[in-house]
Amino acid sequence: MLKIIQLNLLAICIATLIGVVLGLLWYSPLLFRKVLIIDLEKNNKKINELLFPFLISIFGAFILAVILDLFLFFSNLAGMPPFYAATIIGSIMAVGIIALNMLSDYLLSGIHIKHFIVHAGYRIALTLIIAWTLAFWR
Repeated sequence: MLKIIQLNLLAICIATLIGVVLGLLWYSPLLFRKVLIIDLEKNNKKINELLFPFLISIFGAFILAVILDLFLFFSNLAGMPPFYAATIIGSIMAVGIIALNMLSDYLLSGIHIKHFIVHAGYRIALTLIIAWTLAFWR
């Protein structure tokens, strides 16, 4: 019997908001703002020119949350516990897909590896935190 896909829009929005807060903290002066400023200077951009990329990042976090919620829905149908599924699926997506694809971009662009580690680390943390937040609601 076909079960209707059930996405939790409230959980998706909360997970997206948590992702935004993580990004603001990650690139704050407390953590890795210096790396962000160096990257901006290399591209002749200023911090006040980041509104559009910031909005795209929010949209990307929302789409990531929708996709993760879909995966968690189907893993729930298969009988996997939500936090176990979130950890496995989030790790595969974060490291196996996102970070590895980012690595080739960074290697081709000649950007220092520590910048890759900071930015990929954010994407890994973002993906896992969104996955765990969604699992909490399952």
